[in-house]
Amino acid sequence: MIKISQAQQLEEEIKKIGDIPILVEGRKDRQALTRFGVKNILDISGRTPEKVLDQTLNNNINTIIVLTDFDEEGEKKSKQFTKLFEANGIKVNSKARYKIKSLINTHQIEGLNSFIKSFGDDYNGKISSVYYKIFDRGKLLNRRGRRKT
Repeated sequence: MIKISQAQQLEEEIKKIGDIPILVEGRKDRQALTRFGVKNILDISGRTPEKVLDQTLNNNINTIIVLTDFDEEGEKKSKQFTKLFEANGIKVNSKARYKIKSLINTHQIEGLNSFIKSFGDDYNGKISSVYYKIFDRGKLLNRRGRRKT
């Protein structure tokens, strides 16, 4: 379970990323991050590392975040892509990867969907302040006010 402070930190970390492209493993990872509000996402999806590198170079990307899963296979892919990108002059922001890893309690990026379901906003599909969602006393007080004693 994600604690409130972790949820707030994760929300802030996603905002800090801004327009930096994020490389993920597949379609579900892409969907999870898209639902979280991230726009600039590249996925590996069965492509060779060279094709991913070509796409990155063609888009004039000079910094990227490799956000593969945190299991053994994902860590191998992360190291492989980090070496490949850095060898070709693309800076890899590994700090963001490890910060996100420390904040979520799952080994898969698509596991962010459970976070979104817990704290997501039905209003226009956007994430709003987690603190507001959890501590909005107005709804609770309104329900109590309607209760007959």
